[in-house]
Amino acid sequence: MSATHTETDQMDEHTATILNDKAVETLEKDTLDFKPYVRALAKIITSGDTPLTIGVFGDWGSGKTSLMHLVEEQVKAREAVTGWFDAWKYDKEETLWRAFLLAVLSAVREATPAGQPTEDLDYLETMLYRALDIERAGGVTIDLAKLGGSLAQGAVQLGLSFIPGGTLLGEFVKKVQQLGAEALTDDVTEAIQRERTKIHIEQVRFLEQFQDKFRALVQQRIVNNHQRLVVFIDDLDRCLPEKAIQVLEAIKLFVDAPGCVFVLGLDQQVIARGVELRYREFARDGRQAPIDGARYLEKIIQLPFQIPPVARDDMGDFVHGLSQDWPHAECPKVFAEGLGNNPRQIKRTVNVFLMLWSLADERKAKLNGAIKPLRLAKVVALQTAAPALYEVLKEQPGLLRDLERYFTSEAAPVQEAPDGGKAAGRGAPGSGEPRPELPSDLAGLVSATPAVQRILTLALEDKKETSFAELSPAELRPYFTLTRRAEAPQA
Repeated sequence: MSATHTETDQMDEHTATILNDKAVETLEKDTLDFKPYVRALAKIITSGDTPLTIGVFGDWGSGKTSLMHLVEEQVKAREAVTGWFDAWKYDKEETLWRAFLLAVLSAVREATPAGQPTEDLDYLETMLYRALDIERAGGVTIDLAKLGGSLAQGAVQLGLSFIPGGTLLGEFVKKVQQLGAEALTDDVTEAIQRERTKIHIEQVRFLEQFQDKFRALVQQRIVNNHQRLVVFIDDLDRCLPEKAIQVLEAIKLFVDAPGCVFVLGLDQQVIARGVELRYREFARDGRQAPIDGARYLEKIIQLPFQIPPVARDDMGDFVHGLSQDWPHAECPKVFAEGLGNNPRQIKRTVNVFLMLWSLADERKAKLNGAIKPLRLAKVVALQTAAPALYEVLKEQPGLLRDLERYFTSEAAPVQEAPDGGKAAGRGAPGSGEPRPELPSDLAGLVSATPAVQRILTLALEDKKETSFAELSPAELRPYFTLTRRAEAPQA
């Protein structure tokens, strides 16, 4: 057999499995034990009073999308009509609220049996595009020369759109003043205000018409068939604040109808801060924003649901199931117990580890077998949990050994002195040596990240390939040389 074939066969023995970031969509693959929450929410959605808006709150990567997909699976099984709106995909749209409403109507259209008339749906979609024409008509062109100003060049456009987030008249006045025009007369101001009122009335009329038509549509096509319309809205907290608020307000303004349930996955704090940022211009005399973000969300969302933290045992099962090719049986324990309980962050860290271990395995002849999987898992975990500390350690690898000795001695029981008293200090287990001291700057980095101690004092059975305490800086350096391959780009 040729050398080339031999090398290829060896590579195939260690195929790296990299995990995708796709959300879980069926309870059969529910590794985070969301099942009780999914079934409870599905029961509320299909049997509670409507209209209803549910907020699924959680940090980035906590499993909001997976939970909502699992709920969608359950409510579909109960004959609900469902729709899904990925807000972030449409963030570049000028009016995110319109894209959302079109998605709601699309969900109804997809559930419409073939051959059934769709004139009511067509009419509502036409109304949405007509609303766009109304907004554009709301732009009144003012010729500066006719305002008695000293500038007779061009014109300035005044946006008078009402739904949602229209331009204020005061902004127009500022724009005119910036261009050097003289102060506007009361007559001109009143004329502009009258024009604004006309457009305002037309848009309010459109809003009322759309509400009535939509309610009738849901009653006829959904409620009369003993069904519910359930729309899931994801990634709203990734959008610009004003865009996210458009969707929240559109739910109340347009589609808050009997038979409708809206499930929003978002980070509550991000949206609340965005609301306060959006309305801060209305604050007076340097005071706090007049709208409290948390109170604002309470008016939109009737039922808040907080993603629960994953239990330690469940996290162990989750991490263990991420790969069938762990290089050491105890590697999953490093990530399950050493890191926090954010599934996406752990999955990303495991991906980094699997890639680096595959690279180490390909270079094992050059590395002389110096890289051990459990030690590499710990270094990768530190790289994720304590990036500032990792930056120090990669320049001074010997400090990792000192850190482990420090934490190990701290965790060791107080030694008995020969005279029956207690030893003066705590050192390595059984040594009776005083505990080593850390430099103040290093101690500050460590105290800011409790995960460091968890990672370095994990109770693993394979002591020989776990500890850093007996390694020299030269033996530690290959771990940091390898993990540099997975560093994030510097800002």
